[in-house]
Amino acid sequence: VMPWIDDPEEFNRAFHTPGVVQCVSCHQNDPFIHNSFIDAATNPETGRPVVPVVRSRDMDFESELPYYVIGGENWDMRTIYIEGNECLGCHRIGMSTLNLFMRSDWNPHEEMPPGRPGKYKDDFEELMECWKNTPEKTEDCDWIVPPADSLPGRIVGDDYAFKAEFNSPESDKVKGGSEIDIKHKRRELKAELEKVKNAEKNGSIAPQEATKQKQELEKWIEMLQSDKSGSEQLENRRGKQNLIDTQAPS
Repeated sequence: VMPWIDDPEEFNRAFHTPGVVQCVSCHQNDPFIHNSFIDAATNPETGRPVVPVVRSRDMDFESELPYYVIGGENWDMRTIYIEGNECLGCHRIGMSTLNLFMRSDWNPHEEMPPGRPGKYKDDFEELMECWKNTPEKTEDCDWIVPPADSLPGRIVGDDYAFKAEFNSPESDKVKGGSEIDIKHKRRELKAELEKVKNAEKNGSIAPQEATKQKQELEKWIEMLQSDKSGSEQLENRRGKQNLIDTQAPS
């Protein structure tokens, strides 16, 4: 049984994120899947949908969310919005995650939209063109953030305070083992190391676990400083460790 967050020590032993990252760098879509069948399921006493309808997929951002991100006050919550784009009519799209899937030979036109693959090819190309050129330089294409807590969803511009590298098309040009990639990963690891030190200082992580994590991070930082192949080795190691974590006995 997965321990709940009211027992943080046990929860942290059971669940490990892949480093200190912004969860939204991968999970940028709405948390619930919607279609006419799902939305037809309602509570007979209240008449409200069983699966909360989250209206972050259009420009009328007035509805209150039944959820919001915990601990993500400084995360980059932006996704692209284009008025009338059919791909964005059902869900938001995290472009860095989309490109990761596509680099792994996933073809969206073979599967999306469900039951009618390839129908929105032109809309998809419009989305990719905006990502490539950036919303800042593309007419009728904007960055939006979803509703959160008491704040409505809204368009954000250049003054958005929480920009992260994963939300830049430049991040898709980075290839494993390149000098740019190594510098980027080294910065990420140094940031992780600083967060582990802070966690140890404020007591939110056990000293033994903190020492283990610091040693591991320092090892990879040193490797990336001295060996350009270290970037690829790091990704391979992380993939193996994540597999071990998921298979470890409770």
